[in-house]
Amino acid sequence: MKELTTSRVSKFMKENIALVQDFYTDVFINRDFSRCKEYMDENYINNSNFVNNGRDGFIEYFSNYSKKFPNGSASIEKILSSDDHVFVYANHWTKLLGITLKYKAIDIYEIKNNKIKEHWDSVEGLNGISIFIFMVKRVFGL
Repeated sequence: MKELTTSRVSKFMKENIALVQDFYTDVFINRDFSRCKEYMDENYINNSNFVNNGRDGFIEYFSNYSKKFPNGSASIEKILSSDDHVFVYANHWTKLLGITLKYKAIDIYEIKNNKIKEHWDSVEGLNGISIFIFMVKRVFGL
């Protein structure tokens, strides 16, 4: 692997952070799925239990989710980068039957050629709310 200078790494990591922050804002906060082509590799790999691989699989899942839960959003609490990976710690919420469901997630994105190539995530804890969210996803086919 070619060693990068400190200034190059800093610029590279800042660009990756900006890419993921813009993606998160446009897609998860503003729910503008038409912007996914700008940010995601067509052959995007998703290491999540619910979302299919490929950019189209991502768009299909989150478009469907957004229609079923139109009052949801997210906020980024922390965003960090290490080489070609960006780590996001975010709050998410949605309303279901008048109840606001909140959960926190850690998302890890791998960036290749200025596009999101791969994703991993973990939802914080398996408390009652997390289990409820899991069951809602199963029942509604999300």
